[in-house]
Amino acid sequence: MAIAQLYVKDTGVWLKDLEYVWVPAKVLSPPEDGFLVVEREDKPGQEIKLPFSDPPPIQNPDILVGQNDLTTLSYLHEPAVLHSLKVRFLQSHIIYTYCGIVLVAMNPYQQLPIYGSEIMSAYNGQEMGEMDPHLFAVAEEAYRKMSRENLNQSVIVSGESGAGKTVSAKYTMRYFATVGGASAETHVEKKVLASNPIMEAIGNAKTIRNDNSSRFGKYLEIGFSKSHQIIGAYMRTYLLEKSRVVNQSQDERNYHIFYQLCASRHTPELQGLNLDVAENFTYSSAGGCTQIKDIDDSYEFTQTLDALRQLGFSPDMQRHIFSLVASVLHLGSVGIVELVNEEGEGEGEASMVPPGDGHIGLAAEQLGVDVTDLRKWLCHRRIVTDTESLVIPLNLKQAINARDGLSKHLYALMFDWVVEQINCALKASTKHHVFIGVLDIYGFETFDINSFEQFCINYANEKLQQQFNQHVFKLEQQEYISEAIEWSFIDFYDNQPCIDLIENKLGIMDLLDETCKLPEASDSQLIQKLYNTHEGKSSHFSKPRTSRSAFCVHHYATAVEYQSEGFVEKNTDSLVNEHLKLLKASKHKMVANMFLNQEAAVAKVTKAAAMKNKRKGQGMISKPTVGLQFQESLKGLMSTLNSTSPHYIRCIKPNDQKSSFMYDPQRVVQQLRACGVLETIRISAAGYPSRWVYDDFIHRYLMLLSSGQIRRDDMRAMCNSILEKTIKDPEKYRFGKTKIFFRAGQVAYLEMIRSKRLHDSSVMIQKHIRGWLQMKKYKRLRLATILIQSHARGLMARRLASFLRRTKAAICIQKMVRGFLQRSWYHKLRRGALLVQNRFRGTCARKMYQHLVWNSKACIIQKHVRGWLARRAYRRSQRKLILAQCCVRRWLARRELKRLKIEARSVAHLQKLNKGMENKIIELQQKLTDQISSNAGWAEKLRHLEDLLSSEKAQRGEVAKRVRVLEVEVEEMRRAKTTVEEELNLERQKREKDLKLHQQQLQRVNHQVSVLQEALKEAEKTKETISLLEQDNRQLESEHSDLREHHQHILRGYTVLEQKCSDLEQHQAATNQFKMMNPPSPTSSSVDLTAASSMADMRGLTPSTSPVPPEGIMERSHLDLSSIVMVTEQADAHKLATNGTGTLVEELQRKEEFQRQHIHWEGEEGRRKEVEARNSELEGTVARLKEQWDAERVALETEKGQLMREVESLRQVAGQVDGYQKLQQEIERLSQENASLKEQLSALPPTVITVTTTPVVATTPPPDATPPDATHPAPTTPTTTVPPVAPKQPEGVSMIDTLNLQKQVSCESPRKSRPTPEPSSSSYLGILSWQDKDLHLLLNTLVLDLKMEGVEDSTPCIAAHLIFMCLRYPDHCRKEKQATEFLQGVIKGIQLVTTQHQKDMQMLAFWLANTMQLSVDLRQYGGENQHALAKNCLSNFDLTEYQHLLNDRAMDIYNRITKLSQEKIQTMIVPCMLEYEGLPSMTSSKPVGRRKGDSKGRPDVPKLTVRNFIHVLENIVGSLEYVHVDHSVIVQFLKQLFYYINGQMLNNILLRREMCHWARGIQIGFNLSQLEEWCRKKGLAEASVLAEIAPVYQTCKLLQMKKTDVKEITSVCTHLNPLQIQKILTLYINDLEAPVPHSVLKEVARMGGDHTNPSQLMINLQHMHSVVLPTSSPDVNFQELTLPSKLKANFLAKI
Repeated sequence: MAIAQLYVKDTGVWLKDLEYVWVPAKVLSPPEDGFLVVEREDKPGQEIKLPFSDPPPIQNPDILVGQNDLTTLSYLHEPAVLHSLKVRFLQSHIIYTYCGIVLVAMNPYQQLPIYGSEIMSAYNGQEMGEMDPHLFAVAEEAYRKMSRENLNQSVIVSGESGAGKTVSAKYTMRYFATVGGASAETHVEKKVLASNPIMEAIGNAKTIRNDNSSRFGKYLEIGFSKSHQIIGAYMRTYLLEKSRVVNQSQDERNYHIFYQLCASRHTPELQGLNLDVAENFTYSSAGGCTQIKDIDDSYEFTQTLDALRQLGFSPDMQRHIFSLVASVLHLGSVGIVELVNEEGEGEGEASMVPPGDGHIGLAAEQLGVDVTDLRKWLCHRRIVTDTESLVIPLNLKQAINARDGLSKHLYALMFDWVVEQINCALKASTKHHVFIGVLDIYGFETFDINSFEQFCINYANEKLQQQFNQHVFKLEQQEYISEAIEWSFIDFYDNQPCIDLIENKLGIMDLLDETCKLPEASDSQLIQKLYNTHEGKSSHFSKPRTSRSAFCVHHYATAVEYQSEGFVEKNTDSLVNEHLKLLKASKHKMVANMFLNQEAAVAKVTKAAAMKNKRKGQGMISKPTVGLQFQESLKGLMSTLNSTSPHYIRCIKPNDQKSSFMYDPQRVVQQLRACGVLETIRISAAGYPSRWVYDDFIHRYLMLLSSGQIRRDDMRAMCNSILEKTIKDPEKYRFGKTKIFFRAGQVAYLEMIRSKRLHDSSVMIQKHIRGWLQMKKYKRLRLATILIQSHARGLMARRLASFLRRTKAAICIQKMVRGFLQRSWYHKLRRGALLVQNRFRGTCARKMYQHLVWNSKACIIQKHVRGWLARRAYRRSQRKLILAQCCVRRWLARRELKRLKIEARSVAHLQKLNKGMENKIIELQQKLTDQISSNAGWAEKLRHLEDLLSSEKAQRGEVAKRVRVLEVEVEEMRRAKTTVEEELNLERQKREKDLKLHQQQLQRVNHQVSVLQEALKEAEKTKETISLLEQDNRQLESEHSDLREHHQHILRGYTVLEQKCSDLEQHQAATNQFKMMNPPSPTSSSVDLTAASSMADMRGLTPSTSPVPPEGIMERSHLDLSSIVMVTEQADAHKLATNGTGTLVEELQRKEEFQRQHIHWEGEEGRRKEVEARNSELEGTVARLKEQWDAERVALETEKGQLMREVESLRQVAGQVDGYQKLQQEIERLSQENASLKEQLSALPPTVITVTTTPVVATTPPPDATPPDATHPAPTTPTTTVPPVAPKQPEGVSMIDTLNLQKQVSCESPRKSRPTPEPSSSSYLGILSWQDKDLHLLLNTLVLDLKMEGVEDSTPCIAAHLIFMCLRYPDHCRKEKQATEFLQGVIKGIQLVTTQHQKDMQMLAFWLANTMQLSVDLRQYGGENQHALAKNCLSNFDLTEYQHLLNDRAMDIYNRITKLSQEKIQTMIVPCMLEYEGLPSMTSSKPVGRRKGDSKGRPDVPKLTVRNFIHVLENIVGSLEYVHVDHSVIVQFLKQLFYYINGQMLNNILLRREMCHWARGIQIGFNLSQLEEWCRKKGLAEASVLAEIAPVYQTCKLLQMKKTDVKEITSVCTHLNPLQIQKILTLYINDLEAPVPHSVLKEVARMGGDHTNPSQLMINLQHMHSVVLPTSSPDVNFQELTLPSKLKANFLAKI
């Protein structure tokens, strides 16, 4: 295939551009005359003519753009890589992309929800390439390779500053800590993560490019044990940027620790350091930036402090770190000035520290040195000669340099000391088996001014790039060998000459060290040596044209110009000897030891270097330089990396503005060249970069074969037929064992042929369809024409016939119309004449009637006028007569008044008036007194309520009449007083007082009436009380549901801790268990008892412990439950950190027991008091209403009945929560039993009464007797004779004691015992008797040694029923201790059995069913409910408290079954439900990359189908149904399982781009339909169950529907949040459709209002639904149950 064939018209190509690096263009015409005409897409109409000798790169097909692996691109070149990264980063917002073995990570500059625990769980256990690219996938690949091959691994994270290296390394370590969690005692993984905040504080700083830039290299070795758990770690650091301590560039900061201390200077830990704001210190304000946006330094300090504490840094060690940092700040702020003479002029030869400088004293105090000595030696130095020692002053520049050197040295020593202490904290107690190293190292750097630090960084990157190239080449060749591909040597870029230039003899590093040995070494000497040695002799070294103090090194990425200024000084890193001596003598031991240890380490390195040079024949050296130390540490690092399997993460900085999702192609391509990604592409392109699995290749290109060439049994032959037909050159491809390898561009050529074939097929299909449409149209037109003609001819014939009919009809109509018109004219004339006559006669009649009406009205008016005149004359005469009478009467009255005045002055008259008034008042008071006394006697005369009420009404009527009479008399007195007002003023006041007293009495009576009215209002308020009680009832139910869910959550946590305890004590649990290895014997009971006691002590509950609550807790039942739970959780958290595993289990059991007891006790006291108080209030209100208002009695009694029924219902609800109804039933039962026993005692003769030691039933054997059988007859019953007992209750004895005594009294008093007869079926009580010594044998038989084979043919849940029947025996014999020990042993035995068989689904299901049934039996027959079958109920003990413990065991078993089921289906969900293609015609194959193609397509790996998955579910559900687990529990279990299936499927869809295809959506929907069909066949298709897989169903619909209709998407995807919808639409791929527009994605992101958690992307697989256990079951007739013969329980006997 010629190259020119690829450049056809409309072919996409790439053109170079200065701004965008590469821009897309389109070929306008094929190459002619050696030129190619193209047109840029951003500049249409502008033709560009290019020489075809250097053809432009061709664009890849759209199907390959944006793939997970860049090596899947058909055309592997720089523009293709740039474009693919741009599409993924900007359009899909995907920051991770594979490039062969390298993970390219783009920094998004914003937080993304892709690092949560759900994401970690999704990548855990997945093969590389199965999921979308992610750093968790790289970490998982390293962990899996380490665990499989037991080889050391390393993860190399590199990139320039601001690219995200620190964050990537942090999340990588977090993943290792999560999947390789250490034991609960050490928590090494937490310590590893805690080291990050400390190292970021002391080693990271804000730069222009990054707000949290690592200014040092770090390699962390995480050690793993043989079980692949983290047991320790070790950290190595490289090349700390010490110059940043004393100087920072503009808009940059010093290390974070300085600003954290300044921001938190007021905290107690920093008191005494005399810190200030960062702006007031020289070292922290040199860059002019002290704050970082959205960063709180005080909060970061608390994080650093917590990390220090977690890693075991003592307060003294923390104080030492903070003191050193503060001393550096104070030392940098010491003001050194030039020394002046007496005239005030400076000579420039000496310097000094001003006397008033306060920082010098603070620095000396923190360092523990003398301030005078520090002041002296900052500005002087000592020169020692052979004869004398001289102290010379330092000039200002030298003194400042000496001070800065001391500061840098102090900080570097503190940094190394902190790293050493961290390594001590992370050190493993044992040697690690394997390790994974995480290298976070600086990437290739080039600035405007490059110094010694950039030279060392780029030197390290040269070494790493060499190792990377060799590893990539090695893997490439291994791939060809494993696939049996013929290959030739692939040439790749080797940067060994550049490395030799740097590190060989007479290299740059060697010349630098040689220069540093000279007495007066300078940078000019170094640059001259470099020019003389390497200029013109090495292709990687050059001399800049414009500078004589710089040199240029041609690195693998680009040429970098280094300024030689500072090389010698930084490499020497010298320090004034007097400073060292001063600090060695520090008062602070830590400071002194730090410098002494550093001196010893330098001496050791110097000695080793001297020995090495001596062997080489070289002279001695005094001190290793920084370059030499870095070179040695780099060699050690490379040696470590070469001994491990490396994994690469290349971090790319997309722009320099730190803007989120902004893409700068120039910066990106520069970094791609520097980090080796393009070199990987070049190596891949040199071989066979495109690889296809045979199956995927056939699915994709099957259309290129004819139907006769298709052979499903031989995929390779079909592939060969396709390639022979399409690609003529056999060198362009190779057949491997599992894949086909293609040269670069061949897949694109196949895609072009496929597109052409699809186009030709489409044209052919269109041709036939259009011809068929035209033929169909012609036939339709012909039929239509014939039909139209027939209709037209018929229409003409019908028109002629219609014309003839109409003519005949017209004549007939004319005849009829003319006759009708004549008749109409006649009738009209007749009606007009009649109308005129009628109107005339009416007018005449109306006129006559009007005349008669007027005459009548006139007569009426005359009559009224005449009457009015007569009445007016009469009234005038009457008024005159009245006036005359008034005058006469007035005169008579005045005369009488004079007479009365004279008479009123007499005393007798006054006495007469007062005497009548006093008698009336006394009589009224007497009657009021009687009224009050009668009211007081109402309470005593309750039996005569109605008679008294009627008499009271009569009395009140009489009083009212008398009051009215008194009011009339008072009114008369008032009239009399008006005539004698002046004379009787005093008497009037006295009578007014008497009247007020009477009114007060009257008001009291009225007050009684008002009280009755208020009582009536209270009766109305009772309805509101009822509604409040109903609300309380609903609130109680909701609280009960919340408590149940919280209790289940605690139980799950307890199960996890219990599992860890079981693992730690596995050797002890094997020996200390309830059963013996041999058959039980009488002598083994003590051993079993000891084992049971030790097991009980281990679990925190002795066999004799009873769960009866203490009385003190009952008194505190009013406490709030939430506060108690919070306190207990805090206490548990403290104990979790201090105590061992056994204490954890004990404390959790106590906390759960306390919560359950508190719920009962709080409800029992609080609710009972509240109901009783409300009941008494309501009854009092009803009583008062009944006493006062007889008329309302019936209504009030009805309302009282309603209230009583409501109270009764509340009591029943409260009984379910706190046992109130249980107490009432127990009281009633005891009362009835007491009455019956009294009757029996009264019937007894006064003779001797026998008190037996056995229960009342004569057939019951004694507790210590041997069970009856054929060889041993039943023993006799011993009796004891006592004096006669009176039936009366003795004084000082409680009712309960009396009842307990009376229950043991027998009506018979035989002198001799007799044998106990064998029980018959009619007398069988459903009780199994056993002896105390057989307790452990019984537990072994019914719990520990019970096998399903022995009871599988018996009654469902036979084990639970047998346990309950055995429990009834101690209840029957009143042996509470025996009952509690037996029940506790059963619970612990179930726990032990389920722990031992935690992987046995059938056994777990068996004990789940029996545990729930035993709990139901205790509920139904345990005294809480009055069951219909009273003969089956426990009669003496209330063991319902153990129901909660059994429910806890059932929940534990349920959680174990759920976890085990999830483990069984976890590895099957993806291949069966997502990858299985049940519809072969629907496929969406894509080219695979290096990652995914390794394991796919192997013939020895069987493919799983949906049927396999359903078969596993069938087995799981069948295990539950086989042992008769309750149907509601199975439904809830399946609901939880479907939630897990949905979560796994949806998480994988969200993380796998190839799943987001419309064809894949159809396949997944088809698989789900089969799962749903299985649920319907099993009768488990509940709405709640199928609702759990609704999100995946809606995802399938979303993949198939139109992607631009947001309303339709919203209406369909109701169970998906906007973030998930947006992610699916972003990942959606289809080579026949355009990508989803950004406007749709934005609109989808805005529709998050109706979702509970719109920001959650992944499904939380750890979530557990709350479970409701059954509370009832069908009644069981225990009398008919029989012991299975296989149990061999001969020691049990029926009663």
